[in-house]
Formats: sequence, C-alpha cells, structure tokens
Amino acid sequence: MKTKMILATVAAMAAAASATIVFDYSVGNAGTGTMVLDDSHYSDPNSAVTLLQHADGNYYPGGQGWTEGCGWDCPNGPLVEEPEGSGNWVSPCYWGWNDADMLTDNSVKAGVKLMAYANPTGWGFNNGGFFYINGTTFAEAQNWNVGSQVSVVFKGVAGMPVKIYLKDVKGDYPDGQGILKAGTTANGQWQVFTAPTSSFAPYNGATNVLNPAGVVGVGLEYELGASASGAACTQCSDTPKDLEWQKLCFDEACQVGIESAKVASAKQVGFAALRNGLQFSNLGSSTLNVQIFNTLGKVVASSKVTAKNSFVSTEALGNGVYVVRATDGAKLNMMRNVTIMR
Repeated sequence: MKTKMILATVAAMAAAASATIVFDYSVGNAGTGTMVLDDSHYSDPNSAVTLLQHADGNYYPGGQGWTEGCGWDCPNGPLVEEPEGSGNWVSPCYWGWNDADMLTDNSVKAGVKLMAYANPTGWGFNNGGFFYINGTTFAEAQNWNVGSQVSVVFKGVAGMPVKIYLKDVKGDYPDGQGILKAGTTANGQWQVFTAPTSSFAPYNGATNVLNPAGVVGVGLEYELGASASGAACTQCSDTPKDLEWQKLCFDEACQVGIESAKVASAKQVGFAALRNGLQFSNLGSSTLNVQIFNTLGKVVASSKVTAKNSFVSTEALGNGVYVVRATDGAKLNMMRNVTIMR
C-alpha cells in the first residue's frame, strides 16, 4: 500500500452509550491511531493522488518525511543550501511541513484526484482518501474488535462513490483477495454511513470473510469503478475533490452533528516568529507542547506553554530553517516553518 503521509495522534478514547467512538474531531478527540493519506492501493501512481490544501488555497503533497519532489512543489519557498556553500540542498517543506493542513475545526480533510482506472482494459477502478490504523503501521497494528457494524460521519462531493475499507490482516492479502469494503454515495453534506460487518466483501468475489475481532485498519475513500470490462472512467478528473472524515464508531451508528470545539484549533491560535522567539496567542485552556526540529528531523528544543499568550525563546538556536510543531494532544496539531536570521 502506498502512503503519502502518516499523521500520528494521541488522545483519550471516548465512549457514548454502548457504541465505541474511535475518534470524533467535532469534540477534539483525535483517537489513538495513525491517520494515513492513501493513494490507490494498486501499482499505478497515475490513477490517484491524495493532497492537502495549504493556507494559500492550493493543494500540495502531504508532509511527514521529505521527498525530493516536495522541494519544487512547496508553498514555503525554494530549496535552501545548508550550510551555505556545502552543496547540501534541503527543502523548507521538510519533515511534516503541512501535516496540520489536513486538520479543520471539525474533521480531517484532504483533496483526492482520481485520474484514471488502474486497469483500463479490464474491470478497472481507482481510489484515494484516508486509512486509520490501530498503531503506527499496518504490520505493527493491534487488533480492533469492530463488533456488528462500522459507522462513519463524513462529507464528500455530491454524487461521488465512497467506500469504507476494512483491513483485517497484517501485511498484504494473498492472491485473489482484497481489502473488504462496503459503499455509499456522498450527498455534499455531513452524513452517516453505517454498514453491518457481515456486508463487507472483497472487490473481486474472493472468498475471504471478515474477522470483525481482528481489524487493524479502517479506510474512508472515494472509489470509481468501471461499469463493464474496458469501460471508460467517466468521472475521472485531475481536479482534487475534498473528502472530510469527522467520526469513526464501532457497534452502533455515529450521530451527525458539529459540536463546539472544546480545545483550541489551529485556526484560532495566533502564531508569530519573532527575532528571538515564538509568540503564541489565544491558547484558551489548552496546554501546548512545542517542539522545534532542524532540517534533519532532530528535536533541538522543546517547551510546554499554558498561558493564553506565551513566548518560547529561540536564542539558543543558530541561524537556519526550522520546523515548529505545536500540539495539545487532541485537536490542535499545527506545524510552521521558521527561519532564524540574526
């Protein structure tokens, strides 16, 4: 499976009635797993791309790990030679430059391009969106018991086919099998999609049956499928289509509803990079964990701030490009590039 970005979040799990709420962004519960931005799980890299919308309004590749191409497709500026004259060029998009772009006040959000079927001469389809893993990787994930049904609250482009994917084995499936799935159609509004675990089936009629007590990952993705062998992809387009995922529930249906955020959000918190430090404002009651990384991904400074308006000194750091990550462990997960130049 190809992934563009891994975003790890740690927060307390919540429960309502007899249902298990795995995560609920509307109340600041980001769950205990790892959110993965996923392209088509087939081998054709031109069939699907999952992107994040930056503050400038454009879509860019996800962060968390640097690839050379990001240096030429980055809203934070061109490549930087570090140290000067060394011939070592690094990207200001390095190490998760826009991970926070997928977080809104109420959901995790990405743009999905579905350009062409991975198998245009056969029963082609392509997909892209999110996977939520019970751990940091599929190979290391712990089992979830999803019970009798799986439910999500999401918002997608009206008319787009949307599927829930369940992965109940670690690693790749054997030949002739596929990730089990159940589908619906987006209506352009927040909606609940609930599917009995007994209804999940492979795409190709294989005989594998879901083990509801052994699920390691749950996906929410757009999927376009051919109506007949060799049919054209009538809805395929290189225009990103937004997909938002707000809640994931097991055993009972999630409830639709946008609730007021209980913690600070990335949109509400003020941030400024000053000559000798970082200024945070409008923090509310959250405790903010601040880490500063160099371009090699090493933590060079860290601090906890609790006051509504707080200052973190950078006087001990040398000149250069750094990545600042500030998180409250729940809803807020903001990342910013800063350049120290004295």
